[in-house]
Amino acid sequence: FKTMESDHCFGSSLMAQVRSSPYHVDEQSLEKVGSSNRSRGLASVLRRRAAGYLFRYRSATRQLMTKHGDPELVLRLMRGDVWVGMSVEMLRESVGQPDAVERHARPTGIEEIWKFEPIDLLSYRLEVRIDDDCVREVTDLRKR
Repeated sequence: FKTMESDHCFGSSLMAQVRSSPYHVDEQSLEKVGSSNRSRGLASVLRRRAAGYLFRYRSATRQLMTKHGDPELVLRLMRGDVWVGMSVEMLRESVGQPDAVERHARPTGIEEIWKFEPIDLLSYRLEVRIDDDCVREVTDLRKR
């Protein structure tokens, strides 16, 4: 396997799940674990888990390619990028469902602020302003 850089599966960020999983390991770690006679069972379990994540990563990539047809756009969505002008649907494909949503009535309509990755009770790593089903402003505190 190769270490996966970034990913997203429809409705939730798969790479966030992979990174937070106790089974997220790279190939070198698997080889080290596999070299010990006592931990061969664990290495087998880890390999199967990693293969499952890799399968879901490839499946999500294929689905996005079928839908959008643009490899560069799919790469940006898989990395979890957010940019001004993207649609709400693409935002969901890129970073998943928001952790919190604020709605404000404006003379031109309803403005929403989608918040992702809570830091504490009031702060979020990513805030996205949405107007007319389109991203209008992005405040991104995530480290890349």
